[in-house]
Amino acid sequence: MSMEAGACVAYGILMCDVTHKEPVVVYEEFLEKAANAKKADAFDDITTHDWYPELYARLVEAFALNRLVVPDAACLLYTGTEDDRPARCETPAGEWVLGFGLLQDPDQYPVMDESFKKEARWHTWVWMG
Repeated sequence: MSMEAGACVAYGILMCDVTHKEPVVVYEEFLEKAANAKKADAFDDITTHDWYPELYARLVEAFALNRLVVPDAACLLYTGTEDDRPARCETPAGEWVLGFGLLQDPDQYPVMDESFKKEARWHTWVWMG
């Protein structure tokens, strides 16, 4: 029997913690579309869906209305399901992080506005499948 396992590291904003009204409204629409994709077994790469670019652009714009500048390289990253986690992690399962993964060279990190850095945190989780 073979298993896959991995560790994920992201720097960004845990979306379930966002309290600004405008981003929350757009994020709730995203959650609905993501849930529908999951039901249709089309959840693996949510960013490839035709609705994602427009919805993501609206989310970035909603943050900008609240004086938070999202880095160009950011995207929504899923923290995985509780069933896929072999141990407890500080970052909750089943949530989304608006930020970027750190599987790149340090000199390739995107330029980040102070408004984003003020709200962003490190998020880590492990998975097995």
